[in-house]
Amino acid sequence: MAVAAGTTGRTIQQAKAVEESGSVVLREAVKAGEISVKKAAKVAKLPKAKQAKAMKEPAPKKEKPKDDDGEMVKELEAADSQIRSLQELVESLKKSDLAKEVVKWREKFAQLEGRLRQCMTTKGEAEKQAKYSTSLLAQIRKALKVQKNSEILPALKK
Repeated sequence: MAVAAGTTGRTIQQAKAVEESGSVVLREAVKAGEISVKKAAKVAKLPKAKQAKAMKEPAPKKEKPKDDDGEMVKELEAADSQIRSLQELVESLKKSDLAKEVVKWREKFAQLEGRLRQCMTTKGEAEKQAKYSTSLLAQIRKALKVQKNSEILPALKK
């Protein structure tokens, strides 16, 4: 709707609010261009009996901040200077040898993490094999009716 009307979505929302909550007088004033949609949307929030009077009242003027403009400008310039200094520091750190060293250590760390995962996988496989071997030796001892693994070979030679 906003694109078709050549306006913003906010203006469309305000117009809908006027259409839904505004009095006949308020809606007609908007159509005639006597009051802006923005002001009409604010007036539409009032009870309909008060809308006609409220739409004729001037909008309250906004008070300027009591801060001295000169002080505010100085603070903004100081903040801007600090931001620029920090940006320069960040850029210099990115280009420093230390940053390059950090990149190298990160790569080395990633390699070591990969190697650790390989070692953990190998360890898991070795543990499975040891468990299987232990079970197999227990079955052999039972079949040969011996108590210790060292007794298996002599029992086989008999």
